[in-house]
Amino acid sequence: MHCTSREMVITTTAIIDLRFVGKATGHLTKKKEIWRFIPAPTGASDFYIVSAYAEGYLYASSVPVADSDGYLQKRVLVRRGASFSDPCGIWRLVKLEGDRCALYNVNQDVFLSSPPEAADGYRRDVVTSPFHPLDEKRSEYREWKITAATVPLMEMGLHEFFKREYEKAVETFSKVLSKDTIFSADRKKAIHYRLMANWMLKNKGYAKQDIALLSDLDWSPSYFYCVLRHGKLVDEDTALLEQLPVKSP
Repeated sequence: MHCTSREMVITTTAIIDLRFVGKATGHLTKKKEIWRFIPAPTGASDFYIVSAYAEGYLYASSVPVADSDGYLQKRVLVRRGASFSDPCGIWRLVKLEGDRCALYNVNQDVFLSSPPEAADGYRRDVVTSPFHPLDEKRSEYREWKITAATVPLMEMGLHEFFKREYEKAVETFSKVLSKDTIFSADRKKAIHYRLMANWMLKNKGYAKQDIALLSDLDWSPSYFYCVLRHGKLVDEDTALLEQLPVKSP
């Protein structure tokens, strides 16, 4: 796993977004950088850190390796499709001085650390390492800065859609489409998902309005619905999807 700096952004909601901030650009970039903090049952400060992109949780490897200076450290990995039963995936949020914090893995007795050496281009390796109180420089590697974050409307709408919160999704995608400036690809995507959400709500009139909007664009309904059928839709919604009155180009 890699990050682009030691800064992270966390919201204060129950499910928290964590994103490593791009060092080269100075702003949040792609979906692969989005992480969620999900409360763990072991304590008020304990969390599972889940990748929204890979749908896997962050955990500390139990196999130590020595760095170039001989210090032992462990790799940080993302485990896909696994339950939250592995204690190696529980991280404790530890408050440090000022606006900084540390992420401590109780099971492995190590801290999430980002050494300054670049691993690939401008990205850094993310590892875990023991706390060395007499090594001030290395102690800085475990420090993370927390600032407020907001979830982009498109991401929020997709989250609501796949949670089957279709009324909220319709409202959110409508907000996306009401923006003064919007990329063509985002416009098509928002209309597609609003169409689907309206259809699931049996708002057939609104769904047909979205079909009419899409008919003026360069779109591929057959491809889009194929993606949804093999995605996260339940059987009931898939059956309803097949009743949509659209023609493939």
